[in-house]
Amino acid sequence: MFRCSRITGIQQICIVLRKHLNNLFFITKIMAYNEELAYRIRPHLEPFSEFIEEMKMFGGLSFMYKGKMSVGIVKDDLMVRVVAEKFEQVLAEPYVQPMKFTGKAMKNFVQVQPGGLEKESDLVRWISLGIEHAEAQQ
Repeated sequence: MFRCSRITGIQQICIVLRKHLNNLFFITKIMAYNEELAYRIRPHLEPFSEFIEEMKMFGGLSFMYKGKMSVGIVKDDLMVRVVAEKFEQVLAEPYVQPMKFTGKAMKNFVQVQPGGLEKESDLVRWISLGIEHAEAQQ
């Protein structure tokens, strides 16, 4: 935690800073998903806005398309549901691994590490794969 020494003249500022920094530390500690990634995802889901619902899930944030999970965020990684026909091909890509929850790989889920999300075009592709999977489930 943040501490200030007792210096006359700035003691009051120090108390205020300590309070705000400790609150920031607490908020950062409990945040289970990358907010910046969520802000990057939302505009790409805008064309589907009438069908999109955000839900807290898997200790992170999930984007549901027509009631089906399409993409989500856990910590700094993107989770994506992929149709079975493309799953093995996608899994062979860099920065991609099977999504594991409670130690077991989840069917048709991949986890994309931040290195696979650097370009906006890569993020759009992952979102499209998630939407494709949700559409296939309708």
